[in-house]
Amino acid sequence: MADEVARLRAEEARRDAAQIVDLTAQARQVQQSLVPVLDGLAVAVPVAGAAPGPLAARTVVTDWQTATGTAVEGFADPPSAGTGVNIARSGLAAAVRALDLAVDTYAAALAAPDAGRPPLLDLAGRQRDVAVATWSTAATQLDVLNVDAGNGHAHVFLPAVPGQGALTSDGAPEGK
Repeated sequence: MADEVARLRAEEARRDAAQIVDLTAQARQVQQSLVPVLDGLAVAVPVAGAAPGPLAARTVVTDWQTATGTAVEGFADPPSAGTGVNIARSGLAAAVRALDLAVDTYAAALAAPDAGRPPLLDLAGRQRDVAVATWSTAATQLDVLNVDAGNGHAHVFLPAVPGQGALTSDGAPEGK
């Protein structure tokens, strides 16, 4: 019985080691695809009550929706993994769903009459902040998993600004 338990644990460790590498690669790809969305939202819906910039064009928002929709789809059918990997993956998935919702709210703000636009823009900004904070928690878990697996640090954080409540990189060199 003890041999069987040891064998199952070893299989799980091998599976998780491979999934940590795969999830880190996926997170890096998604991170890159979401940076333009976050950069655009930062201008149109700044953090902490700063004056908003110009509204994004509808075509730009459509591109944002494509990026966030693709990210959501990428996390839609996760493989089985251990608890630590599942926590990281679920957090990243929740973050991209929240950002997708923020972009949809922003699109609704564009379609709203001028008087109805400010509350929707505010809501989109708060949803974006939740997405960034959620991603940061999952990215921290992914960093811990990589260190524990012997891969060194993997800092896959989204851009964050003060006031968003996001965790940031610990400053350790990547891969060390």
